[in-house]
Amino acid sequence: PQFMFNSLNSISNYVAENDQKSANKYLSRFSKLMRQTLNYSLKDYIVLEDEIEILSVYMDLEVLRFANLFDSKLDLQEGLDTSSISIPPMLIQPQVENAIRHGLCHRPQKTGGKLTLSFKIENDYLICQVSDNGIGREKAAAYNLKQRKDHESLSGDNVKRRIDILSSLHERPFSMKIED
Repeated sequence: PQFMFNSLNSISNYVAENDQKSANKYLSRFSKLMRQTLNYSLKDYIVLEDEIEILSVYMDLEVLRFANLFDSKLDLQEGLDTSSISIPPMLIQPQVENAIRHGLCHRPQKTGGKLTLSFKIENDYLICQVSDNGIGREKAAAYNLKQRKDHESLSGDNVKRRIDILSSLHERPFSMKIED
C-alpha cells in the first residue's frame, strides 16, 4: 500500500509539472508492475526469471521516483538458468524496498547511492543478496524511531512467517539473513 500511494503521488507530481512523457513512462511501468504482482501473488511458485523481471521494474520505478538518488544493478551468476529455477514470489521485494526506504533514502548525499541485487547457486541453494550503500540498519532504526513512533512494520514478520511455513512444508530449510 505504501509503495502504491507513493507511486500515485509521483505520477500526480509529473502531471502537475506538465511532464507528460515522465508521467506516461512511470504510469506504464507502474501498471505493468501491478499486473505482474497480482498475477504472481496467486501462485505458490514462479520461475526466477519472472521474479527478476518484477524486481527490475520495481527498482526502475524507485530510481525514477527518487530522482536518481541511487543506481540499481542486477548481478547474475554466469550460466544461471533463471527459467528453470522456481521460487516463492514476493519474498525478495520487501528486502529491496527496505534497502531503498530505510538505507538509501536517508543517505546524507543525494547522489551516489548503489543498490545491487545478485543471484547465484551455492551448495544447491539459490542465494539472493540485496546490497546497498545506505546508512545502515542501526542508523535507520534510530531515524525511524524519531520520525514514526506509531508505525509498526509488518513486512519483516510476514516474510519470516512465510519462510517458516515454506521450511515446514518442504522439509528443507528456507532462510534469510540480514546484516550490516
